[in-house]
Amino acid sequence: RVYDAQRGTSTATLLGHTGTVNRLAWSPACPHTIATASRDHTVKTWDIRTPGSKASLGLSTVRAMSWSPDGTKLIAAGQAACKVWDMRTRNLLYTLPGGGTLAAWS
Repeated sequence: RVYDAQRGTSTATLLGHTGTVNRLAWSPACPHTIATASRDHTVKTWDIRTPGSKASLGLSTVRAMSWSPDGTKLIAAGQAACKVWDMRTRNLLYTLPGGGTLAAWS
């Protein structure tokens, strides 16, 4: 569920993961777009104004996740690799071996 902290009410329910959601990242470029990572080994992106996920991306246990400043790319760090996707096309751009616990842009 997505909550409005000021009102204390639920504004959206995101259905699609089959495991516990353990990471969430808001897009810096679009206030209605978020990415979630789950124990079901998927990263999903959502427009909280509409039902259903926009994209489903595979990655083992996600430890960190971050959008690029312009909101066009998403990086997720897993146990064995870090992956970078172009979110305009949903194409995987890079797989970096080794995994990690931090995902950030500079």
